[in-house]
Amino acid sequence: FPVTIGHADKIEVLSTGTIKVKWTIKNVVCTEVSDTLAIEAFEIPIAIAGPTQKICSQNEVKLYAEPPKVGFGKWDIIKGIGQIENFGSANTRVLNISNTDTLRLKWTVINGVCPPAISFTEVINFKLPSKADPGNDTSICNVNSISLKANKPAIGYGKWEIITGLGKLISSNDPQTLIEKLS
Repeated sequence: FPVTIGHADKIEVLSTGTIKVKWTIKNVVCTEVSDTLAIEAFEIPIAIAGPTQKICSQNEVKLYAEPPKVGFGKWDIIKGIGQIENFGSANTRVLNISNTDTLRLKWTVINGVCPPAISFTEVINFKLPSKADPGNDTSICNVNSISLKANKPAIGYGKWEIITGLGKLISSNDPQTLIEKLS
């Protein structure tokens, strides 16, 4: 890319790195005077924070950002509670995560004077589901249907399924559904 220095002269900078130039002024028989300057060209950084992660009642998680090809990266917590173990590591851990929180994290890659590259990811920390209680074992005789009486979960959702034997569940997600066609 062309860079204008001082007057109307242009230097074509073809790649990243440093180029040094010297400016010299002469006047017939006088001693010439010169000075140099350096131009440092940086590559535009790219940030990829990694996938959204879903975890269950954990207090730590490993992050999976892509390490920067140029420059350096830095993690920040935008939303939620946790402690980043190593802010500058693409694959660091977040510790002391709140048990019921969604963390929103920002991965910023900085390279020289270029605008920073920013990418976001989330860690969704679900609570453990409620304990499953399907009710008491039951014996029946000459009955075609029976009502099931499971607990309604405070956290999560329930689902009935027939593991062995014959029958038809009326509503597999209803904790107090009916099972028919038992005979």
